[in-house]
Amino acid sequence: MHRSYGIRRSDAGKPSILMKTLPPQNKNPTYQYLKDPVFLMSVMLYMANRIILKPLTANDTGTVHEFIHWHLNDFLCIPFCLPPLLFIERTMGLRYHDGPPTRTEIVGSLIIWIGFFEWAAPLLFRRGTVADPSDIPAYIGGAILCGLIWGAFRPMAGAASSS
Repeated sequence: MHRSYGIRRSDAGKPSILMKTLPPQNKNPTYQYLKDPVFLMSVMLYMANRIILKPLTANDTGTVHEFIHWHLNDFLCIPFCLPPLLFIERTMGLRYHDGPPTRTEIVGSLIIWIGFFEWAAPLLFRRGTVADPSDIPAYIGGAILCGLIWGAFRPMAGAASSS
């Protein structure tokens, strides 16, 4: 079924319903959303951290212990949360392409989630949440790594080259 904006036409070509519908979706999208390797790896790392790594390093001290217990989940925030969000946006017709996440989507999500997790959540949910500004480099590092893998930080098409 072809989807378009505007008047939906019946088989006879006459307008039947005035309706706004979703833009056409690619049959073979370039970005796989919930099947994206970066997303799947972040899900596996998150589960491994919760089930295996944290219990194994519970009595340890040092940098590795600190990263695993306090920063790994923050590092995984963008690669773990952004693909499902983009999938929902695409399903609702709020995202108009099936390409990998753009730098605007990554940076916008990064700013919103840092604001929520480090400012709003500790104010709204006083129990179990703490504002920790030392988490911010982990959020940024995860966003940069997945952005590089997704190709979001390549020079934009049409940008002047310096050669």
